[in-house]
Amino acid sequence: MHYICLCLMVFVFSASAYAISVDKKIIDTLDNNTDVSVIVMMKKEPIKVKTAIVLTANELKNKRDFSALNGYSGKISKKGLSKLLNDPRVASIQLDKTVHISISESIPLINATQTWLLQVNGTNITGRGETVCVIDTGIDYNHTALGGGWGNRVLSGYNYCANELCTLTSNDPYDNNGHGTHVAGIIASSNDTYKGVAYEANLIAIKALNSAGSGYDSDVISGINWCVNNATLFNISVISMSLGGDVLYNTFCDSNVNETAYSIAINVAIANNISVIVASGNDASNSSMLSPACIQNATSVGSVYDANVGSLTFSVCSDSTTDADNISCFTNRNSLLDLLAPGSRINSAKNGGGFQIKDGTSMATPHVSGAAVLLRQYKRLDNGTLLNPAEIEATLRRTGVNITDTVTGINFSRIRIYNAVVSLDTIKPLVSISSPINKTYNVTNISLNYLATDNIALGICLFTNTSGSAAALGGCANTTFIAAANQQNNITLAVNDSNDNINLTQIFFTVDTTAPFINVTVPQNVSYTAINISLNYSVTDLQIDRCWFINATGATVFLNNQTRGVCTNVTFLARGNIQNNITVYANDTGGNINSSVIFFTTNVSYVITIQEPQNTTYDRNTSLELNFTIENNNSIDKIWYNIDNGSNNTVTANILFNTSQGHHTLTLFVNSTLTTMNFTNVSFTVIITSPRISLQSPRNITYATTNISLNYTVSKFDTCWLVNTTGQRINLSGCVNTTFESTANQQNNITLFVNDSDNNLNSSQVFFTIDTISPFVNFTSTTPNNQTLNNTNDITINVTLDDTPSTVLLEWNNTNITMSGSDLVWFHTFNDISDGNYTFRVIANDTAGNFNVTTFRWVYVNVTRNFTSYINILNASLASGNVTMTFLNTTGVGDASLVFADANYTLELNISSIIAEIANFSWSDVNTSNFVNVTRNVTITNVSVTFNNSGGILDNYVWIDMNNFTSGNYTPRVTFNGIFRVNYYLNGSRMNPNSIRINETCNTNSSNRPCYSIIGNTTSIVLLSFSGVAVGNDTQAPSVVISSPSGSYTSSNISLSYSVSDNTGTDLCWYKLNSGSNVTLTNCANTTIIAAEGSNTIILYANDTSGNTNSSSASFTYTAPVVSSSGGGGFVIRTNKTSVNQTTANRTNVNQTNITFVNTNISSVNTTNLTNLMVIVNQTIDINQTRDKGKMVCAQVITLAVKDDECISYSTPCQVPEGWTIVDECPELKKNVSVFDMVLSFLIIVIIIAAAAFHKLFFKRKL
Repeated sequence: MHYICLCLMVFVFSASAYAISVDKKIIDTLDNNTDVSVIVMMKKEPIKVKTAIVLTANELKNKRDFSALNGYSGKISKKGLSKLLNDPRVASIQLDKTVHISISESIPLINATQTWLLQVNGTNITGRGETVCVIDTGIDYNHTALGGGWGNRVLSGYNYCANELCTLTSNDPYDNNGHGTHVAGIIASSNDTYKGVAYEANLIAIKALNSAGSGYDSDVISGINWCVNNATLFNISVISMSLGGDVLYNTFCDSNVNETAYSIAINVAIANNISVIVASGNDASNSSMLSPACIQNATSVGSVYDANVGSLTFSVCSDSTTDADNISCFTNRNSLLDLLAPGSRINSAKNGGGFQIKDGTSMATPHVSGAAVLLRQYKRLDNGTLLNPAEIEATLRRTGVNITDTVTGINFSRIRIYNAVVSLDTIKPLVSISSPINKTYNVTNISLNYLATDNIALGICLFTNTSGSAAALGGCANTTFIAAANQQNNITLAVNDSNDNINLTQIFFTVDTTAPFINVTVPQNVSYTAINISLNYSVTDLQIDRCWFINATGATVFLNNQTRGVCTNVTFLARGNIQNNITVYANDTGGNINSSVIFFTTNVSYVITIQEPQNTTYDRNTSLELNFTIENNNSIDKIWYNIDNGSNNTVTANILFNTSQGHHTLTLFVNSTLTTMNFTNVSFTVIITSPRISLQSPRNITYATTNISLNYTVSKFDTCWLVNTTGQRINLSGCVNTTFESTANQQNNITLFVNDSDNNLNSSQVFFTIDTISPFVNFTSTTPNNQTLNNTNDITINVTLDDTPSTVLLEWNNTNITMSGSDLVWFHTFNDISDGNYTFRVIANDTAGNFNVTTFRWVYVNVTRNFTSYINILNASLASGNVTMTFLNTTGVGDASLVFADANYTLELNISSIIAEIANFSWSDVNTSNFVNVTRNVTITNVSVTFNNSGGILDNYVWIDMNNFTSGNYTPRVTFNGIFRVNYYLNGSRMNPNSIRINETCNTNSSNRPCYSIIGNTTSIVLLSFSGVAVGNDTQAPSVVISSPSGSYTSSNISLSYSVSDNTGTDLCWYKLNSGSNVTLTNCANTTIIAAEGSNTIILYANDTSGNTNSSSASFTYTAPVVSSSGGGGFVIRTNKTSVNQTTANRTNVNQTNITFVNTNISSVNTTNLTNLMVIVNQTIDINQTRDKGKMVCAQVITLAVKDDECISYSTPCQVPEGWTIVDECPELKKNVSVFDMVLSFLIIVIIIAAAAFHKLFFKRKL
């Protein structure tokens, strides 16, 4: 029966009508097994089929879609394989093979340290802003050299190999081998001693290999798929793979049926501008390389030594000399190998902390990955462009150290990062000349001062003068030179950099060593009869700058304020009747200055002006003012006046004079020693009328006393009296000031009367108020009243008054403070006042000046507590459980010795990066005899079951015992690193907790707690009270049920009706009709589709907020209506499809051709030099939690293993025999024996035995 089945299978397989590439090992495996793990890649162009071929769950198990690669993996049965072989959409079917994992001197050797010093726009070339996706055994993201915690430097990732058989997945890609951590350290370690190539780059951890360093093709390809799908989110520019399979290829292996999936995956990454760097392998082959290094568009890397470490022996070879740049003997290489980098005796990050030495092309690969990141960062900062993978590889090849392989005779390029960056430099040096500048100098010895800088390194600075003579400036230093006198000069400064980018700067300037010539024609050394003098002059020079003169008083007057270089004649005022002198100056643009001095005199008449008296009528005849001014007042001899040609009166300044009533003329005379007399006069009239009164006090205000001062003046008087409010007349003898009594607490008025001897009468009245009552001040609520405050140090003093005040003062501990308020209500508030005793009272003044003072009160503030001892004991208690505590107030870290009873505080408790907060509690409610406890010692068996039943997996948990720490209110909050949507509140006891699902997302103030919120890469849970909380990942995919279409239709417009439900929440819905493109369904709503004639298959997809995806398919038939032959016409249904225009070229030409790459969700991709390029479909990967595997890969790292007293090195960890133990170093006193040594020893023993046997036989014959 077994034979018949086998024959049937062979028949079915051989009967395939399509040229599908299939690995023969798949058929061989199915001969002895019910199913086999495979990788299926679909054809690029959709193909129309009459009947859709759908595999059942038994025919294809554990399916995982490669959304970016147009393929999938899974476990196929014989019947399923038969269907695939008859599916025209299938391109290839290959076995899921296994793969294996394949600094201090190495970094300087490739001159990364020199590259770090380069700056572009103020940023050093250290990898900042770039991200490398490391597909390996995972990464120890807690290593201090790699960020010290998840999300710091290791931004994200995924675990496709969560158990030894790689049949489980998880969100935690933590390294359980050490190889991936070592690789990540070479790329991005920030340790001062062992810095990585791009030590500020970020990392993505894709765990595709198990703790033994082995895994499967499908997991590696899933990793590539993850990196491509998340490239934009994390700015991924490089995928680093230090791994390989177990088959060697001496040509590009893209066309091999076993490597088709790798070819497509790597080409898609390349199309998305992601370099794929792969180890060539450690088999010591001089003609072949492992997969996937043999993929044409991958960048394959071999190993060299970075320093002489003496002779070394490995399992497959030995190196007698290990000088720097010697190719490591274990390196697989042929003419297709792209690059070399240090890979022997490399010291890098060790799992769990510290550093260790490893060998292998696995160590060389991350050197190139880091180099690619630095080149990409440099060009992005340089001009905003992104280098594509071909350009990066070509640059590293072109600028590397040429190494001739002594074994193969082939020349290879060992990377030199600094030289590579320099070769990309297109930025000209920056040149700034500070001297000379475009101006005129008055010397010929000119300083050349300049600043020349370059983002990499300066080359030569060359200076050319006016005559064309050139000179190199050693070290680009400043210098001096001789310019041509009295003419325009120019110099040219040329500066180039290490990549021959040249910048030229030219400066024009003038040298003028001759001072201007000045000729003044007016004034001359004569006497002038006016003080308004013209200044006429001329200035002769090549380039006049400014002209000015200084007069006899020392004042400076500029003669070209509007336009420099143009000097104009002016008119100026000289001093009258005295000798004057002026000095005229002129300078040129070179700073040369000249001057000319002129003396002259002025002899002019005085100009007299009388301000008082004026030509008007005055009502008095005494104390009249004589005010006057005299211009040109130099050399005055005498001043006098007379009235009505009467007697002369000599004066020297303004005076007061008396005259009689009537019309008068006053004449003022002036003479000097230089001129004749000059005079002027003014006429005025005096008519005496009623007295004028000026009343100064009282005024129309409020007074606080009844005894009021009467202050006034009158122009003339005979008698004065006043009449008060009551009508009483009070005579004022001699019309002098006096005091009088007014009526209290009411409005008053007085009238002042004055008459003169001619009985001319005048009066003046004023109203005023008397207020002698002080304002009443009353303390009101919240004002402390001789009391102690234990619960607050915020104090408000409140008072009310019965009269509108002018000022209200609070006397607080002998310091006056102005209170706030208005009308009759006033207050003052103290916030966070220090502990202590305070006395206070309030003083109020009204507008009349009456004041009142309250009695003293006191308040004792006692709200500050010292909890230092308690905090220290609590810290010690928590530390015993590996919990760290931070004591916080509302602004930051709190001081336990200064705690306010009325303030809110928070205890932040950290256990294993889980942050539990007892937030917003008051110390007045704290029971200091009890202590909080935080632990992860919780029985989680039932909790895990609860998570599984709700469609999730428990990821993390914590328990907080409050132990009656506080009797008041507080906010319990726990924050976990990671995004979790399945969360439970735990209560009851730690040994038997109850679980209550938390479904609510927190609103603005978390009033709907218990609730959760996701912020960035963290999840915060807010509870009602503390006990425990557990969080986990949602693993349950949405339920997808299609109700329509089904059956047959006669219309092409068909309703798509469906329902989608999920345990956490649906995110996106989309469908694919036949082989068409994905169509997104807005808000997961029903829609209408257009069917093709014949059989149709629609696949409906849905994913939830956790990224779980599910699908459901429905098949139906559309039959077009029959059209009459007389009617004619018809239609053709066309399916929109994404096109890929490709041009295949030899690998040697890839680096010379520009490639246009694409992002997701676009209609076409135009590329060159890429083989088997597939267009990315922006779709979530469907990953089953359990799956079986096939063909394996392994890490490409030289691995030491011990057994008994032997220590042997192997090419990969996958070659270590069962029963041997992998170690980092061979134990002391035990020989490090390689397989080569063992074989050699065995041969020697065989030779010795053979010789002995021959000797014995010969000896017998002789006897």
